[in-house]
Amino acid sequence: MRYFIDVRQDQLETINKLIARGKYSNLPQFAQAAIDNQIYLEGAEENHPPSKLRKTNLYNKNNFYDEVEIHDRDFNSLLMVPSKLPIAVKPPTFKDLGCSMFGNEEEACWLWGQTNKIFPIKLGLRVLLVLTNEWIELDVFKKKATEVAIEYGYRLRAYENKEGGSRDSKISAGLPANLKADSSQKRYQLHFLAYTRKDNKLDGAMSYLRFTNIKKNEKGRPIIGLTQAGIDFAKIISPVIDQQNYQTSLNIDEINYYLNHAIENVRGEGSAILWLLSTLNKGVNKREEINAAIRDKYRWGASAAVINTQRSGLMSRMYELGLILKEKDGINVNYGVSKAGEKLLTDIGA
Repeated sequence: MRYFIDVRQDQLETINKLIARGKYSNLPQFAQAAIDNQIYLEGAEENHPPSKLRKTNLYNKNNFYDEVEIHDRDFNSLLMVPSKLPIAVKPPTFKDLGCSMFGNEEEACWLWGQTNKIFPIKLGLRVLLVLTNEWIELDVFKKKATEVAIEYGYRLRAYENKEGGSRDSKISAGLPANLKADSSQKRYQLHFLAYTRKDNKLDGAMSYLRFTNIKKNEKGRPIIGLTQAGIDFAKIISPVIDQQNYQTSLNIDEINYYLNHAIENVRGEGSAILWLLSTLNKGVNKREEINAAIRDKYRWGASAAVINTQRSGLMSRMYELGLILKEKDGINVNYGVSKAGEKLLTDIGA
C-alpha cells in the first residue's frame, strides 16, 4: 500500500543529513524506522500511560517535594547514597518480561535499541535508591525520576553545548529535554525506567536488566523495588551524580559491574555484547555488514529498520562502556574492538 505525506523543509534537510552521514540508506528506510519506533512507543503507552509532571515540582531531603522552579537550587547532595540501604526485592525472571517481539529465547532478547545509553538507567536507579525503603508506588517514582532526569539533561546540555563533542560522547543523550517535551519524557520513562504492560509483563530497561521488580499493592496499584543488583549498581560512585564530572558518564567500577552483571544474569544483553565483539574481531566492521550478521544470527523476522535500531542501540551502549572504537571513512564508519573489548574477550575466553 502506498501513501503520500508532506514533510517540512527543515525535517527533510535533517533527514538528508542523517542519510549523508550513513545513518540510513535512503528516505524509505528512515520512514520505516520512524514507523516501527512509533508503533513500539504507542503500544507501550497504551499498556501503561506515563504520568504528567507538575512544572515546579522538585523534592527535598525529607519528602522529595519542594515547590521551587526547576534549576533554582543545587540538589546533588539529595542524591547521595543513603546510609541505610533499602531492602532488596526478588528479581524478575525472564518469563516475567515482555520480550515476545524477539521470540521466546532469552539469548535472542536484548535491550530495545532506543535504550542507547546506560547513564540514564543509573540516574533512575539512584533516585529509587534514595526514595524507597523496599517498595514505592511506580507512578511516584517515575515522576521523581523524570524530574531529576530533566534537571540533569539541562545541566549536561549546557556543558556539552559549551564544550562541543560528538553525539555519541554526549552524556545527555537519552535524558528528557525539558518539562514541556512530553515525547522525550515518555521515551525516558518507557525505555530507561520500568513499567507493567497490559498483559502484566514487565518492560523498560530497569526491569529487563533485573535491577528492579514490580508488583501490585493491596490497592491494586503497581509498586516498584530494587533488587540486590539494582542496589549494588545504584550505590557505586558516579562521576556525574557524585563528582559533577560531566566528561564521562560511567567510571571503571560502574562499567565492570554492568558487564559482569549482564554476562552472568542478563543472558540476552551479555551474549549480544560478546557476540558483537567477536564479530567485529572477524572483520565485520561496517553498519550494513553488522546488520546482515544480526539478521543471520538471530532470525527475528524483523524489518531492516528494527534490526538497524537494535544494532545502533547495542553499539551505542558498548561505545559508552568503552568496548568498541569508531573510525570515519568518508561518510562511512568502520567499527573495531578497543583494548578493553579485547581484554573482555580474553577474560571470558570467547
